[in-house]
Amino acid sequence: PTPKLGPDLGKAHFERKAFWAALPPEHAAAVHELGRDVERFWANIQDVNRQQLPYRQAAVQKVTRALQEIWPRARTRVFGSFSTGLSLPSSDVDMAVLLPPVRNLPPIEEVGILEGRNGIKENHFQQAARSLANQEWVRPDSLKAIELTAVPIISLVVRSAHEDGDAHSSGGGEVSMPRSRSTATAAAATMPTAGASVPTAATAESSGDVRLDVSFEGAGHRGIVTVELMRELLHRYPQLAPLSIVLKQFLVERSLQHAYTGGLSSYCLICLITAFLQQQELFESPVPADSGAAAPFNLGRLLLDFLFFYGRVFDARAAYVTLKAGDHYLERTSKIDPLLVSDPLVPELNVGQNVFRISQIQKAFVEASDTLHAGIAEKDNGRGAGTPAAVPDAQHPRFAFLHRILNPPA
Repeated sequence: PTPKLGPDLGKAHFERKAFWAALPPEHAAAVHELGRDVERFWANIQDVNRQQLPYRQAAVQKVTRALQEIWPRARTRVFGSFSTGLSLPSSDVDMAVLLPPVRNLPPIEEVGILEGRNGIKENHFQQAARSLANQEWVRPDSLKAIELTAVPIISLVVRSAHEDGDAHSSGGGEVSMPRSRSTATAAAATMPTAGASVPTAATAESSGDVRLDVSFEGAGHRGIVTVELMRELLHRYPQLAPLSIVLKQFLVERSLQHAYTGGLSSYCLICLITAFLQQQELFESPVPADSGAAAPFNLGRLLLDFLFFYGRVFDARAAYVTLKAGDHYLERTSKIDPLLVSDPLVPELNVGQNVFRISQIQKAFVEASDTLHAGIAEKDNGRGAGTPAAVPDAQHPRFAFLHRILNPPA
């Protein structure tokens, strides 16, 4: 029977079988092949991101210049997956605007003696939204100002830099595509050849357009401070980057990636993966971050076990996730939120409070786990040789197994 993670299994002495999917030793070669799929997928995503980088840089620079026309001393910083190197080609670019302190004052509600008819009726968010909406390089009808949220966001699409001829604008010099030292070697070693199909390229803005989410730095904005945490985790766990990219794409293809629609945000997903990797330290040492190894040989095994554990074992109603030293899965006392994942930076906050589709997410993990296990068994047992279920898809010859749970384009 499948073990369930409740209070008893939340302790450091729980059995190894609670986390590891059962696979006979003779499947080791196929699992290794799955790991190679993960490495290739990660390398391909890196390649596409590098191709898109000049256009993303140009888009960030355009928004920055437009805002500096209003506030000359304003600064912008990118954060999120783009800043940490964990973005998909289809991911938005997150930007934070840092204003001089005087500009963070509340708007003047009534015309005062000194202001006369020029009293300010807009706050800085509304000013920015109005200014950006009037820019010729913003796609018509793409701008949305979402103000009634904890962190208001201006979402917009910047027109392809191809049309303006500034795709290689030098003004975006502060924007870079970071790559963790531990994964750089893998990306270079498994770089796809010219003409090779790239997973998720079909979901990217094929025209070169760039989607951005613009927000303002403030008391409730923690996007920038999380960047350093993510970089520390990526340095400590070389497995984190490739696993995150595969699982993010997995969620995107099922529309389960947005917290505001009940899905799993990138930050929450990374917390789940990190807690899982931390728990493995009880059983075996991870690849040292300074070893120079691009990725551990068991990436396939880790993917299988992650899907197995969070799909079949983890009980979101009984246990919660924490990255604190020691136990990473503890008994829940509050049952209000559908998923409880303690924020590593502010432990009293729950980054999983809006994941009301957790049951659907876990069901998807179970189905993916079963699909991969069946494919591995078929390949090793020789059943179905020559059929799409047992060998790499004819349209995707570079992937032996991963195309079974993802949909890379032809």
